[in-house]
This record gives sequence, C-alpha cells and structure tokens, in this order.
Amino acid sequence: MSLFSDLPITKKEQDAFGRTKFIDDLTNFIAKQGVESEEKKEEHRSISDNLVIGIYGPWGSGKTSVVNCVQHELNQKDFDTIYFNPWRYKDEDLLLLDLFKLIASKINKKLNGEKKELFSKVLLKYAKYIVVPKINLWGVEVDAKETVQGGLEALGDFLKEENTLDDYKDKINGFLNELDKPIVIFVDDIDRLDKHEIQLVFKTIKLTAAFSNIIYVLSFDDEMVAKSIGENYGEGREKDGKDFIEKIIQVPLRLPSYASDSIFSLVISNSTLMLQKDVERNNIVLTSNKVKFGSVYNQLITTLISTPREAKRYSNSLNFIFDSEIDVSTLDISILEVIRLKLPSTFKEIIKLNNFINSNVNDSISLISFRETLRGEMLNYATSRVNEIGIIGDALTFIFGINIVTSDFRVSEFGLGKHPDSSLEDKSKRIIDKKNFNKYLQFNKPSV
Repeated sequence: MSLFSDLPITKKEQDAFGRTKFIDDLTNFIAKQGVESEEKKEEHRSISDNLVIGIYGPWGSGKTSVVNCVQHELNQKDFDTIYFNPWRYKDEDLLLLDLFKLIASKINKKLNGEKKELFSKVLLKYAKYIVVPKINLWGVEVDAKETVQGGLEALGDFLKEENTLDDYKDKINGFLNELDKPIVIFVDDIDRLDKHEIQLVFKTIKLTAAFSNIIYVLSFDDEMVAKSIGENYGEGREKDGKDFIEKIIQVPLRLPSYASDSIFSLVISNSTLMLQKDVERNNIVLTSNKVKFGSVYNQLITTLISTPREAKRYSNSLNFIFDSEIDVSTLDISILEVIRLKLPSTFKEIIKLNNFINSNVNDSISLISFRETLRGEMLNYATSRVNEIGIIGDALTFIFGINIVTSDFRVSEFGLGKHPDSSLEDKSKRIIDKKNFNKYLQFNKPSV
C-alpha cells in the first residue's frame, strides 16, 4: 500500500500549486530590505525597527511549504535565516532564551573576538532581567538559582545598574545594525497555539525581541488566530482579534489560491491505477441522464477537498480501502469516501437510507433527515456552499441511479434499471445491489 506524506516541500522546484511567483516575489521583497551601505544603496532600505510580515492561509493550505521555500531562496542569497517553531515551548522563559540564543548564533558569526564577547555580555544582561531560570547561555552561566530567588537577585542587580532595559536593547540594536543584511526569522505554527501562547509570541516579536535589522515572517490562519485572541480584547469579537493582529503585522500577505484542477490532479496522481484509468476514460455514464463519472468526480473533489493536506488524507484513506481488497465498486467507494471524510453526518444519514434504497418500504423520514442533514452540514462547512448541494446530488445520482438530494420519487422508481451502464465494472459490485450495501459500511471508520 502506498501512503503519501504530509511533509511540506523545501524547494520551489517541488511546487505543484503555482506558488513559485509568490515565493520569488516575497524573497525579492525581503532581500531589498536591510541596512543601507555604499555598495547597495539602490537595493536596500534601512530598517530602523523590526519588520513583521504575515503569511495568511487556512490549515493545510501550504504555508509551511512556502516558508521553507522562501527560507531556502534567502539562504541561497547568503541571508542569515532562522526557523522558529513556538509550538515546541510551553514556557515563556525557555522560548525567549532559545530565540535569543539563535539570534546570538547568527550575529556571533559576523563579529570578531572582542565584539563577540561584548555582544554576548550585553544580550546576557538583557536576557537576565527578562528571564530567570537556571541555564547555561552560550557558555556563560546564568546563575539564577531557584526561579523566585533568581528573580529577586536579578531585580537587585537591575536596581544597581545605571543602564535600563532600553539601554541594553539600544546596544543590541547597535550590533545588529552593523550587519550588512537583516536576520530573517520565520515563525511557524502560530495557529496551533492556545490564545495565551499566541499573545506571548506576539508580545515577544513586537516588544521583547523587537530588535533592529530583524525581519519576522509569521505564518498562520488569521481567522483562527483572530477568533482565539479576540476574546481578550474589545468586546470579545473576532473583529477585535483582527484589529489586534493588524497592530502586529506590518505586511499582511494572503497565500495565493491554487487552481482547483491542481487539487484534483494531486488526488488522481496519488490514487490507485484502477481509479486513474476510470477517470481518464470518462465514459462511465448513468443511462437515465448521461451523468459522467469523470466530470462528477472532478466537481465533487474540487468542491469538498480544498487543501493539499486534505487531498493527501483522502488519497491515503482511499488507497487503504483499495488495498483491503474488499470486492466493491472503485467508482462508488471513491465518491462515498469523499462524503465520509468531508460530510460525516451526511454519510451517516446515507447509511440510514439502507431500508429506503434496498426495500419496497417508503422511508420518507430517513430521506427527509438525510436532506436536512446535508443542507445543514454544507451551511456549516461554508455559507456559500449550500448552493453547491447540486454537485453532491449529481455524485449520489451516479451511485444510486436517481437524485436522492432533490428528486421527489417513490421507491418503485429506484433500482438497477436506473443504474450506470458501465463496461468497465461489473454492475454486481455496485452499492445499489442489495447484497453489496453492507460491504460499503465496513469503511465507516472514524475520520482522522
């Protein structure tokens, strides 16, 4: 059985969704930022404060892939870059210390021995007044002892100091401004954090670690993050969360959408050879109304499968079914599996239609329940999708021989006489055959 990894790509040459121009444009935009020098006055602009770029997109849409590609392109241009994933940290102090350590490792490569030592001391002083756990930082022990005691000691040292936190920050900025190119820090998976952790990351970027000549590139689902943090601001609305994000992000960029046929191509390329042949031939039709499997399946995929991650999950699930060698129709199960994964409540209602489909009893209650569930689930999925219920109807028409979504009909109208006349498959495998219906229920496993 061939399963497909959800690992993001790392180079733009691997891009299958037309994001290469976006990757190039963002890379070039970042490359033009930086400290002005005699050699590069035309190419670089001064960054007096840190610059924060946001890459917005829903889960599974390829944000990490884009981040990886931009980071790779910048590395090729001799930029110092850092990939930082805050999801790894549950402690604010450790998050800050690790971020400072990563920044220091990049700066120290550019400094000579004396400046390197001086910078380490300055950054260490700055860090010591912000965080207080025991830790060995770049070979220098931060002797905070116990957290509370260390905090008191740090406070005592701070009161004796002539320099303020801002003074130390200015000194750090002085070292950073000596770099000929900005350090670019990519912060990923922010939308996987809880609301308190999200606030911590934003505070770190806009306050604690808001150093000069550093560019932060943040990738996250802006709607999800806005809903999460909106509860703590204004009237607790999503709009309040969006207003807060606007204060953090200076350059908001929406991940470009991809052509719907690219998702369908990904599904087909990852699917069993049997299904690929069926789609390519596209001559499997429903005798009563000439519905073609290829076009119906394409519309169903492009309507319900919206991201590369979803496409891979669907392909993996479908290949698992095919590998199980249960004697079912490739066509029927391919359609039903889309519905099971994306419209699970509707799929359960289809199961309840067993009596209606395979008996002489009019089960109008089950049919009404099915239609109400489908409409409700499509509305929850996206308010605009209710108009696409007809696509679901076409897909189910191909399976059952009549449109159970919209048609007003009696059980006597149902049956194999309305069934697709396929020369590629034995009709005895189809779900409409009474003896086969329960075979398809073997795949009613929980969605993952």
